[in-house]
Amino acid sequence: MEKAEVSLKAVVTGLMQALREAKLLGDMESARLIKTYRKSMPSFSVPAFAISEVEVELRFAVAESQELRRRGGAQPGDIKIKISPETLKGLEPHQISQLRIKFSPVELRVFEKPEEG
Repeated sequence: MEKAEVSLKAVVTGLMQALREAKLLGDMESARLIKTYRKSMPSFSVPAFAISEVEVELRFAVAESQELRRRGGAQPGDIKIKISPETLKGLEPHQISQLRIKFSPVELRVFEKPEEG
């Protein structure tokens, strides 16, 4: 059974973790394919799996009011939301919020300090 309420922070973090794991699995598959390609197709290059950009649209209803938060019902910075289709089905359109998140990979540069000798 699905929880009625979930943390918005947990949902966004889960999306980021899922994307990171998907990229890792793609890299692992490329590494596995290197052996196959070297044996049977040495002139072909190994396919690389890339996630260039992912856009997610999340529709949700805020489960807690500011009044409840002031009385200590939630941790600061943690918003409880309802995201199940069953929960959203009976709500009026003005009660449903929408968040669009775009994940774009950024190439990280590693700068090493030269060794002093």
